Amino acid sequence: MNYIFKKFNFVIIIVLLIVIVSKAQDFSGYIDASYNYNFSGGMTNSLRSYDARANQILLNNVHLGIAGTPSDKVSYYAEVDFGTDAAVHGLLHQSGLGAGPVAVDIQEAAITYAFSDAVKFTGGKFVTFQGIEVIESPLNPTISRGYLYGLSEAYTHVGGYFTFIPSGVIDLKVGVINGWDLLIDNNMDKSFISRLGVNFGDPLAFGISFYTGIEQVNSENWRNSVDITGVTKVIPGITLYFQGNYGTETFTDISGDTDTKWFGFGLQPVIALTEMFDLGFRAEYFADDQGARTGIPSLNAFNLTLVPTIKCEAATFRFEYRFDSSNKEIFIEETGVADNSSTVSFEIICTL
Repeated sequence: MNYIFKKFNFVIIIVLLIVIVSKAQDFSGYIDASYNYNFSGGMTNSLRSYDARANQILLNNVHLGIAGTPSDKVSYYAEVDFGTDAAVHGLLHQSGLGAGPVAVDIQEAAITYAFSDAVKFTGGKFVTFQGIEVIESPLNPTISRGYLYGLSEAYTHVGGYFTFIPSGVIDLKVGVINGWDLLIDNNMDKSFISRLGVNFGDPLAFGISFYTGIEQVNSENWRNSVDITGVTKVIPGITLYFQGNYGTETFTDISGDTDTKWFGFGLQPVIALTEMFDLGFRAEYFADDQGARTGIPSLNAFNLTLVPTIKCEAATFRFEYRFDSSNKEIFIEETGVADNSSTVSFEIICTL
């Protein structure tokens, strides 16, 4: 009976999506599929998020987005994901629908009310303020996601925030959420989010965000996260993204309190060689001193990634080579473990 109930709920969601899409003023989407291979012969890509299972052909995402402006003051947007990506960032399992090898997730669904051009309120489900990389693969410089995306940030939030725009250069966002990647809160406390954005155009644009709140079940311990993410286009033909992230949290067990911290930084340049061809890079470092984010104390990890991209009308083809290295033997091989790993990936994206 529970299985039938889940399937019934899934059908209802699909029907509602069809109705909403038919009424939407703006529709977008893409289909994303990929294959990744680990040269070690193992079945696991350690420290990875969406492609943690090696040597797999994946239907990453069938992504549908809708948006509209019913009035001068009110606007809305919603994005739905179908595929293996949704099984990672999806939250529907909290309502009993389950998240299996292939899942469906309402990635974002929010309404914005504009009190004026300078003050707006957004409520619903929305993605994190932090980081270079995002859920939508076509918007990323690489195929795989880095350590900072998968280990030091949240994916999505349920809550609301105010946006204040005092000038064309500065904007400020302040809000309250249930917590990191929580559709339903796991405690009685809410978390606070904020972001200061500064935009000077091509020379430099960046955002500084601060998150704080209790994220553990039945706890009084706070998690804090500071992130700075930006981009510059001062060099012609090169878009350079940069990020730094630092977090802390206290964990309590029978031995007492343990204060933990993690931090990392990364650079991701994209070189536009022609209208159809570009090269994406990523150099990233992550340290998890007490193992709070990885379960591996005193971990220091580095990855270097190269991604040639070919764009042919509505189709995009990408090839990735990625090298990971760590001070610990954490990369699973067919015959054991090692302190480094090499993988290749191929991806095709079709824009709807």
